[in-house]
Amino acid sequence: MNWFRILIFLTLVITIWGGIHFYVYKRTIHFLNISGAFKIYLALAIFILFFSYPLIRAISGFLPVEISLVLHILSTLWIGMVFYLFLFFILADLITLILSLAFPIPKVAIGIAVFILTILTVIYGYIEANRISTRKITIKIENLNGKELRIVHLSDLHLGLNFNYLKLKRMIPHINKFSPDLVLITGDILDEKADRINKYKNLFSEIQSGLGIFAVTGNHEFYAGNQKSIEFLKSAGITLLRNQVLTLNNVEIAGVDDEEFLRNSKNWKENLKNTLKKAHKENMLILLKHRPTGFDIARENGVSLMLCGHTHRAQLFPLHFITSRVYRYFYGYHIEGKMHIYVNSGLGTWGPPLRLFAPPEIVFITLKPAPSLKPAP
Repeated sequence: MNWFRILIFLTLVITIWGGIHFYVYKRTIHFLNISGAFKIYLALAIFILFFSYPLIRAISGFLPVEISLVLHILSTLWIGMVFYLFLFFILADLITLILSLAFPIPKVAIGIAVFILTILTVIYGYIEANRISTRKITIKIENLNGKELRIVHLSDLHLGLNFNYLKLKRMIPHINKFSPDLVLITGDILDEKADRINKYKNLFSEIQSGLGIFAVTGNHEFYAGNQKSIEFLKSAGITLLRNQVLTLNNVEIAGVDDEEFLRNSKNWKENLKNTLKKAHKENMLILLKHRPTGFDIARENGVSLMLCGHTHRAQLFPLHFITSRVYRYFYGYHIEGKMHIYVNSGLGTWGPPLRLFAPPEIVFITLKPAPSLKPAP
């Protein structure tokens, strides 16, 4: 059954992605008046670029890391470029159709404008993906006993070719400056096979967290090889919460595996319920879950703070309009009753190393005890 699902998925991806490349090829010929042998050269170039990403991913393990990184960046930049060429050519077709009713527009000028706009968009997207923002939130929690609790929330690092060593090292001083009690990571920490990024393990030991670093698995830990990913994270000093609850100073931290780790992904709701039942209800309960789903279950089981990731805040505009329809909360801070929710946009990227109107972020959360509002006797 799994092989059948993979086959269907690959067929859809190849069909859709191939259709996008073919459309870009046809519109490039149309708007730039390409003919003769140049059509063949263009077709060959787009054919090679179409297969560049999976090919480079397949051979990267046999190449030096530096060469793999350069080839990976180039191939993934093409993914972003062809995506925006596709969108801008659709826009160009619509503009041409509307304006041609009043006066003719030089096709070549439109074609050049499309390529310039695409290049500028990709450059801006690359800059935004490498400009990490910080967000600070203060939340008052009724059942928080004792002093305030300082939390750093990270998500979706995608360590490897998508988020390299220097980027991870650069963010550590920002984390340590906050003097966190807890560093909580909501999945997709890895994006490569664990044995390809062994040197990353040492960086986590530089993070100064009073009570430790805690995390849950994401779908990319499964794709990178679940057992080796788990071993890597544990050896990096990260405590993985796999469908369990941990008590720290009157605070309960619950964490569940991503759906990919469950033999039957339809059982994720039961898994979430069973995990939350292990918590002591008198303590404040924090839930770490990779995908932003299960809010009703979390609220009904006494969760005070729910932290998620996965969506990347859609990563590329205008995919925001789709992602916001798929998830109730696809980004940001929300409140449901007494439960506080934060869906992190993540630090890394998936696919193209670009972000457009979805900057990467580190979230600093300060929890303060609030007086319990008990009814007068």
